[in-house]
Amino acid sequence: MEKEVQQSEAINQNKIKKQNKTMNIIVKVIKVILATCLYSAGVALFLDPNNLAPGGVTGVSVLLNRLIGIETGTLILVLNIPLLLIAWKKFGFKFVLGTLSALCLITVFTNVLQRFEPITDDLFLAAIAGGICIAVGLGTVLKCGLTTGGTDIVVRLLRIKKPHLKTGFLFLMVDLIV
Repeated sequence: MEKEVQQSEAINQNKIKKQNKTMNIIVKVIKVILATCLYSAGVALFLDPNNLAPGGVTGVSVLLNRLIGIETGTLILVLNIPLLLIAWKKFGFKFVLGTLSALCLITVFTNVLQRFEPITDDLFLAAIAGGICIAVGLGTVLKCGLTTGGTDIVVRLLRIKKPHLKTGFLFLMVDLIV
């Protein structure tokens, strides 16, 4: 009898663990969707329409948008393809799949949100609000264990070579180069 009770408790504990794991995945997916939307809003509603380019691949995409006319979100995805191939080799398929999912969301959200009017035409306000949106969105995606591609991948690669350097410093240096 006691053995049956223990088995029943073990089964219940396994069910609870599976439910918790499923709930954690759902929460993580929702966080990533909201974070990539916020990141894209920073680009599409504040920075890009005011001709402000953030650092990294997103900034290069904003600049190229002016030169060749392809949507900024699409350029973000296209410019990340070589970095994704390098990341696949260095970090594996699971890492690239997570990054690609975030990148696809950013591409779609950025392209959709660009169809709306910018929230402000004040350059200072656009720079501050856009920067905050991108920072919070990026930070949330990173906290969920994913990346948004671009300089995130470059920084991870640099951290392998220079583990003593802080991640924030590496982001700053890479973005300054851009």
